[in-house]
Amino acid sequence: MRRFMTSLLSLLLLISIASAQNYCLEFDENCSDYVTVPHSADFYFDNEFTVEAWFTVHGSHVNDWARIISTYPATHESGTGWSIVLHEPFGELYPTSIFGTYFNEFGLEAAFTPVLDQWNHAAFSFDGATARLFIDGEMITQNLGYNSNPTNSEPLTIGGQNGNWWNRNLNGRIDEVRISDVCRYTSNFTPSTFFDPDPNTVALWHFDESVGDVVYDASGNGHDGTISGAAWIEDGPQLPPDVNIELTYLSGSPVPPEGGNLYYDLYVENADPNALDFDAWLATEYEGGSPTTLVMRAFFNYQPGWTINRPGMFYPVPGSWAAGNYMFYGRVGVCPTEVWDESGFPFEKLGVSDGVGFIPYPVEGAPNPFDNIIKSDGIVIHPETHALLSAYPNPFNPTTTLSFNLDAAGQVKLSIYDIQGRLLTTLVDGFRNTGIHEVTFGADNLSSGIYFAQIETGDRNVMQKLMLVK
Repeated sequence: MRRFMTSLLSLLLLISIASAQNYCLEFDENCSDYVTVPHSADFYFDNEFTVEAWFTVHGSHVNDWARIISTYPATHESGTGWSIVLHEPFGELYPTSIFGTYFNEFGLEAAFTPVLDQWNHAAFSFDGATARLFIDGEMITQNLGYNSNPTNSEPLTIGGQNGNWWNRNLNGRIDEVRISDVCRYTSNFTPSTFFDPDPNTVALWHFDESVGDVVYDASGNGHDGTISGAAWIEDGPQLPPDVNIELTYLSGSPVPPEGGNLYYDLYVENADPNALDFDAWLATEYEGGSPTTLVMRAFFNYQPGWTINRPGMFYPVPGSWAAGNYMFYGRVGVCPTEVWDESGFPFEKLGVSDGVGFIPYPVEGAPNPFDNIIKSDGIVIHPETHALLSAYPNPFNPTTTLSFNLDAAGQVKLSIYDIQGRLLTTLVDGFRNTGIHEVTFGADNLSSGIYFAQIETGDRNVMQKLMLVK
């Protein structure tokens, strides 16, 4: 059990990837907290600039605008300045879009649906002619603009609009805020979770003080801020591990009414410097609905440089799937909710069904493209043999067959645990001969979620992640 808990804890650390070592500021649910930075001409630019910050949304807001950072006046009136602001229309529970506004000359709006308490990076960048708005490094809108260089005498605020009779404050957390006098981003990029000051850094707040009511400007330019109400929290953004997946369409679309094969190439690489535990899976979405996991495999201790290269793979699309438009994805991360990287393509299914209420389902016997790994030395290994234990189908509902291959006779113990590490049942506990053995696990009385099968044979202790989807 101790060995199981050690392995499980390492996996749960991946599931809790949002946890961080540094501090940040949390702005309360009453939307009344903010940080005030004294007015400075340094915050207004003749040509280029970039404003960026990491933030989370904790819940709904008391007003339909929530400013992350701005030089807008402290009162509820129009004025000159720039801002990054969330828009939560009246009647909505959470923000639906994000704005970058610039000197009252133009504003950029992009749809934004937050995952509560998940870190996002926002950047508003201007090159003297074109403004661009980025969410998590993706350029989602841009606009031509011009700079008449107005200014005001108001303080800069972070997390809200100080003194507004109708508070426009964030309900969430903020970290790593940087203002630059250069256009840093003109195309998609990977945001950094920690900014180092450089000659173009006008102001930089790391929010790592952890105590006191002052946030210090790490740029060295003296733009320190005063905290009003916000609390220090040990949290902060982290980028997911660097695992890459590429799924390339070959042929098969449109799929005929009677069904047919969808052909694709698949490539996975651990480009991270660390050995990782993660899941790789195929998923599909029908007409913009929720994704269905089709094929999944869990990997443990997947080494840097290891790859999966499967050209000419196929997925059998059955005739019983509804006619319409689909997306087909390859994903890596923590299945099914945490996606570190994904790649996919659209396909069409022909037929007569209107597909109302249709949810795609996994096809039994579909090839699993994640079934061999190419190590750094070029040697190919098979996860089933390497991991000793496999499950099919997986995801499953409500039964799956667990297979294990013994290269020597001996005592075997095969147990099922929930994600908290609690023992649910022991399927095998006794002597078994060499060879392949199978046992059925039924989960009729369990709810959908993640479970683990653990096999102990002599000095080996291996886990297989199971996903029950009802």
